[in-house]
Amino acid sequence: MARIENYIGDNKLLALRDLIDGAKSIALFSHVNPDGDTCGSALALAAVLRKLDKDVELYCPSEVGGKLAFLDGWREYAAPKHREYYDLGIIVDCSDRNRLGECAAVADFCHMIAVIDHHKTSNLQCDLAIVRPEASATAELVFEIIDRLYPQFLDKDIAQLLFAAIVTDSGGFSFSSVSATTYAIGAELISLGVKPAPIFDHFLKATDKRVFDLRNRVLSRTKFFFDGKLGMIAFFPDDFAATGTSERDTEGVVNFVRDVVGVKIAVAMTETENEKFKVSIRTDDDVDASRIASVFDGGGHKNAAGCRIFGCFEEVEERLLKACGDWL
Repeated sequence: MARIENYIGDNKLLALRDLIDGAKSIALFSHVNPDGDTCGSALALAAVLRKLDKDVELYCPSEVGGKLAFLDGWREYAAPKHREYYDLGIIVDCSDRNRLGECAAVADFCHMIAVIDHHKTSNLQCDLAIVRPEASATAELVFEIIDRLYPQFLDKDIAQLLFAAIVTDSGGFSFSSVSATTYAIGAELISLGVKPAPIFDHFLKATDKRVFDLRNRVLSRTKFFFDGKLGMIAFFPDDFAATGTSERDTEGVVNFVRDVVGVKIAVAMTETENEKFKVSIRTDDDVDASRIASVFDGGGHKNAAGCRIFGCFEEVEERLLKACGDWL
């Protein structure tokens, strides 16, 4: 079996254990527009912390549901909150305060803050930062935390949450961020009883007919620039209204553009409010997506990043064309 890399280091692991030991109440935070990694990792941590008799509550600025309803415990995000102050807040898979949305105000009332993240551009202020961009998913770091600090709690239910988190953030173990460690952790989780096929089917294959219609509608309007090296798609409120979908149903559609032979940069623009666009950027290994996103005060990973841009569609498209063109 491949050796599982020690990403975190003893000093930070011990520091995290000290923070947890000293806390009675703990808030766990997931980012806006949540994905399987932020929720699966947070729910796995929550399960362990409750086994340690901690008072744990989960926060997310967006509704958690849809495909994420596959994750055991997902309804805890919507459960009534009983505290305004916490001994410890743990921010999971989030690199920027803005991505905490309205939950940032709750984080401000945590006595101590720890961040567990794998984004290249992670810059949250905190008391302890466990950040490793080399990891394909934050779940890899959460696995190491549990495996090294609380191995007695690593059961099938927690393993399933972590496996689902890794699958969603690694493209089913297919992205360039995947390493031997990713596969080794996956093998370890499978050995605990995880059945991979249902997780792959649910997160990577199963598609609601409405989402299928949304994809077809938007992909049919794909624009290509710079001799096919840049592909751009856009989602508008009319698209969601016509197909009965929502913003969260845009997840992963940009990858269909990225998969076109010759495309080095794929961009998806989603109009979330009037003249306000959420932008997702996917690139091949030759282009740093986080550098393009940083032009607009965004960030992320080398090959997957995002930002928000204000303006009319034509203006936003032009600005993105300029930023991407500078790389091409």
